[in-house]
Amino acid sequence: MAQLRLRPSVAEPAGFGALVQVIAAPRYLGRRVRYSAVMPTREVTDWAGLWLRVDGRHGMVVLDNMQDRALRGTTDWTEAAIVLDVAEQATQLLFGALLSGAGAVDLARLRFEEASADTPSTVNVAPLPDEPQSLDFGSAR
Repeated sequence: MAQLRLRPSVAEPAGFGALVQVIAAPRYLGRRVRYSAVMPTREVTDWAGLWLRVDGRHGMVVLDNMQDRALRGTTDWTEAAIVLDVAEQATQLLFGALLSGAGAVDLARLRFEEASADTPSTVNVAPLPDEPQSLDFGSAR
């Protein structure tokens, strides 16, 4: 089990605390991965969640930090998961948990595994258009 804590007595905490692990990407290139845990929270003043980032030679390729589906306040044991595709140009994967603000979060039953292609990704990256759009930078038609 892993834990993150910031005492509520800290007046107006700034920033966040995080757990992080970094692994080489080659084993997962071109595959979909799932990082999951069960997490209870206690008196989280901002938000908490898992995070997973895929980096390439020139920096971040994709990141999901659960901010759009964060755990807040006090919660019972809740399953949390991130599912991402690992791009062929990935060099490393970074993952862990974060706590923004004061409070406490515990993590148990942590898993990092390959996911099937039919498991939905938690980040939807819109495809780029094949041609320039609205060259006057007005509204696209």
